Amino acid sequence: MAKIHGKNLEIDVNSIDLTGDSNEVTLDINVGSDEVSTFEDGWDTFVQGTPNWTVQMNGVWDGADDDLDEQMFTLVTAGGVTMNLYPEANTNGKVKYTGTVQLLNYNVPVSRAGAVRWSANFQGSGTLSRSYVTT
Repeated sequence: MAKIHGKNLEIDVNSIDLTGDSNEVTLDINVGSDEVSTFEDGWDTFVQGTPNWTVQMNGVWDGADDDLDEQMFTLVTAGGVTMNLYPEANTNGKVKYTGTVQLLNYNVPVSRAGAVRWSANFQGSGTLSRSYVTT
C-alpha cells in the first residue's frame, strides 16, 4: 500500500464538518493490560484488558457566526455523538473510523504573538469501527 499525506484527512463530529478548521488530528487507541505474575514466574506475565480510544484535535479558531466556535460550543452539552474520521478523505474505498464520542474539553488559547488557536479532546465511548467508505 502506498503511503499517504495527511492533507486529505476529513473529520466530522455530530455532522459538524471540522476539516476546514483543523490542522492536526490524533486518533489514539489503547489496549489496557494487567500484570498477573506470581512469585514463581521468571518473567512478568500480562493479560489483555479492554480497548479504549480518544481523539485530540487542533486548529485555527474562527468565531464567525455559525462557524467553528459556535458549532464546538453545541458539543459541550451534546453528550454522546457520532464521529467519522477519514484519514485519506471521504472517498469510495478509503478507510473510515466511526464511533460515539463525548467532548472532554474545548480550549481557545490566545497569544499576543500569534493566531488564535483551538483544541479539543474527545473520549470514545463503546466500539470504534473501522470500515471502508462506500458511495
